[in-house]
Amino acid sequence: MGGKEVPDGTTIMGLRMRIGMALSFDGVHWTRFEGDHHSGALFDVGQQGEWDHLFNAWPSVIQHSKNDFRMYYNSFDPSTKRFCIGLARSQDGIKWTKTGKILEGGTGDAFDARGCSRRCVIADPNTEGGYLMYVEGIDSAGRHSIGLYISPDGFKWERTSDKPVLAGSDDEDAWDAGSIGSPWVVPINEEGSCRLYYSSGGDQGSSGIGMATSLGKDWTTFVKYHASVPKS
Repeated sequence: MGGKEVPDGTTIMGLRMRIGMALSFDGVHWTRFEGDHHSGALFDVGQQGEWDHLFNAWPSVIQHSKNDFRMYYNSFDPSTKRFCIGLARSQDGIKWTKTGKILEGGTGDAFDARGCSRRCVIADPNTEGGYLMYVEGIDSAGRHSIGLYISPDGFKWERTSDKPVLAGSDDEDAWDAGSIGSPWVVPINEEGSCRLYYSSGGDQGSSGIGMATSLGKDWTTFVKYHASVPKS
């Protein structure tokens, strides 16, 4: 769907995605788990008119405590024309209950003025029990970039800035020119820094996965990694 609006009455094949689960004892062999929904999904999309009735997708799960699993997922709300993030909770990681929409983006010139979609939720290294959420935001022009929300408890979230922490290159010939998204953060424990992996379709038709590193323990500022090209 990108940053384009869906015309009224348009049918999009494959849009009604639902979230499922697979189980493995070794990380190599996987078996699909049959959830409560008749399709095998963990839960259904919303009823007609609810914010997530089109689809629910791209889950990010954290275990807050022994019996407190939290799943952050996204959908597109036709009533607001925004990509939004919702929360579902579980005591065992298997049976889930949706609790509603928790984020729907910013306004004006914010990096997520048209909402936010795929995300990575990770424990905040600087606070006890707090979390960071790196989100793929869509601005008013339809350009995707990566921004940051912070939460003391995983329920109430606050945008750290209207500006993204990482954006596509302004160089028209760069592989990641234009939009970037699909953030995933990996802490580097020895250094207290982290690595932010992202994807780009590239406005020139190229695609790939890139990496940016934080400035030490400052997880709000990133520098893109540029691999050295071997000489022939």
